[in-house]
Amino acid sequence: MQVGDLVIYRSLEHYGLGHTIGIVTGQVINFVYSGNPKEFRKVKVFTASGIEEWIAEYCEKISADR
Repeated sequence: MQVGDLVIYRSLEHYGLGHTIGIVTGQVINFVYSGNPKEFRKVKVFTASGIEEWIAEYCEKISADR
């Protein structure tokens, strides 16, 4: 994954006993580096609702073949 890539973010949110699965698309604009190696690696993504920080492990690059 690199800056400029289109990505899909699949999140699973827990609300009591039910689950809601959300799928959002966006464009990678930056990588967020932290000094703590135990933290998740994050990326800044431009979406329809603004700039958001996503966990990189939950992002999937959209293939150019699609």
